Amino acid sequence: MKKKMQQQVKSRKVLKIPINGILIDADLQIRNEMYHWKVEEYATAYRNGAVFPPVEVGKKGNGFVLIDGFHRLAALKKISAEVVEAVVTDEPEKEWKWIAAKRNLIHGKPLTRDEKRNAFKAYMDAEKYMNKYSRALKSYREIAVDLMVVKHTTLWYWMKEDYPEIWEMLRDKDNLYGVMGGKKLKDDSDETIEKITASLEFALAMSKTLDGNGVARGKVIEKTQEVLELMKQQGAWVMPDVNNDF
Repeated sequence: MKKKMQQQVKSRKVLKIPINGILIDADLQIRNEMYHWKVEEYATAYRNGAVFPPVEVGKKGNGFVLIDGFHRLAALKKISAEVVEAVVTDEPEKEWKWIAAKRNLIHGKPLTRDEKRNAFKAYMDAEKYMNKYSRALKSYREIAVDLMVVKHTTLWYWMKEDYPEIWEMLRDKDNLYGVMGGKKLKDDSDETIEKITASLEFALAMSKTLDGNGVARGKVIEKTQEVLELMKQQGAWVMPDVNNDF
C-alpha cells in the first residue's frame, strides 16, 4: 500500500485514506435520508476537478469510521475514486455523532425538524449539556446557543420527553416562567400547581437567608405582593375549601 500522504490544512492534519477502509455507520448519520440528487451533483463536481473539504473520520481498531461527509464519500464512490482526503478526529467515540450533527448544523442543506431533534439527542448523549470544567448543568438558553437552530422553548419540551431525569434537574435550575417566555405550559393543572408550589417553597427558603436584613426582606415582600396581585388579575380564581375536620 502506498504511504499515506500528509499535509497541513488550517492546522488540521489531512490524510489520504483508501475509501474501502472507511466503515459507514448509519447511526452517525444525522440526516434521515441520503439526498441522491446531492450525490449526483457532487459527483459531477468531482469529475470537473472541484475541490471539497476533507471528510471527517474516527479511528476504530485498524480502520476508520465516517463521521462527516456521507454525500461526498458516496459521490467519490460513484466516480470509482480509490482514496479520499480526510481528517481524523481526536474526540472520543461517544462524541462522534455530536461532531456529525455540529458539522451539519453549520453547512449543507438545512436540517428538518426531526433532524434537529436528532442533533439535540446527539448533543445530550455526548453530555454537552454540562459545563466542560465545572460539570454544572447548562441552562436551556445556553444549550440553544450550542445547537444554534433550536429555540430554548422547544428544548424544554424535547428535554421533558427524551431526557426526563435531566429535565427534572433543570427544572430546579431554571425559572419556568423565564424559560417559557411567559407562555402557557402544556401541563395538566395538578403538575403546574406542583411546579408553582415548589417555586414558592424555594422562595420562602431563600428568604430565610435574609435574617437581620429588614430592608432586603421588605423588598422581597413587596415583590411577592406585586406578583400575587398580578396572579389575581390573570383570570377568575376560587380559594380551595379548607377542611376543618378536627
